[in-house]
Amino acid sequence: MKLDVKKFFTNLVIGMKDHSSDLKMGVGTGGVIGGTVVLCRETVKAKAIMDEYRDAKAELGENAEKKELRSLKLKTAGKVVANYLPGAVLEGAGLGLMWNGYSNMKAAFIGAGLACGELQEFINKYREGVRETYGEEADEKLAYQFRTEEVVVTDENGEEHTETVRIYPHDACNMPSPYARYFCYGEAEGAERSHTYNGRFLELQQNLMNGYFRSHRKFMLNDCYDMLGIKRSKAGNHVGWVYDPNAPEGDNEIDLRIREVYREKYDEDGNPDGWERVYMINPNVDGMVEDKMIRLGLMDE
Repeated sequence: MKLDVKKFFTNLVIGMKDHSSDLKMGVGTGGVIGGTVVLCRETVKAKAIMDEYRDAKAELGENAEKKELRSLKLKTAGKVVANYLPGAVLEGAGLGLMWNGYSNMKAAFIGAGLACGELQEFINKYREGVRETYGEEADEKLAYQFRTEEVVVTDENGEEHTETVRIYPHDACNMPSPYARYFCYGEAEGAERSHTYNGRFLELQQNLMNGYFRSHRKFMLNDCYDMLGIKRSKAGNHVGWVYDPNAPEGDNEIDLRIREVYREKYDEDGNPDGWERVYMINPNVDGMVEDKMIRLGLMDE
């Protein structure tokens, strides 16, 4: 029987297209698992880098100049980043394939959710190491991407004075999590021009959310956004909180993690135009809660 090479490769290409979702999901899952393995292996090396940093710092002594300490910290941070970069790239590429693999959103969310859970666990451990080694401020700066700047602030009495503040980026891509949002007039329907009103409104709504949460034992992120007048998100349909006093997976409490910040401001042409005082929220969601809601009888499958 003669093999039709052209037909063979045509059928092969068509078959790959038909099963491209499965291939992407399979390869993506492999990438995530491989990236996790690499990250775990590199964690051992990271400990050695931290030990080397502590030894070098001890050699400099208590009378070391700030310039020497700063140089040592930057050098160590560079080693840590280079150490974790291959695993992070591999895991990120795997997640990208998984997200593009399925048009079936449920399958995509389940697979990517599991992978994101592993990645988030690693990130939490990494941030804990940063806090222990460099302090809370260094961790905050890495997570929130702010810069420190001296600005002229007008107090409640109308008097101006210079104050050193943190200026946060206006770009939503630099938010500390995919669920974080700015709450300010013009961007959230629940916000007003009064900064004081906005702060009190956020606290009041947070209390109302928790009252509903404890009564109904479930709350989705999009429900949170609705109560604040913030536009819904695709992820908000799947992540949220489940109240379970017997086996809590989170804090059993909704915490918007309200933060008063100074944010970069731009004019109509997109040019830097100083800063503005706004509120930032970063809800402490438990994660993807649909499966647990079904197990607890809070939602039908």
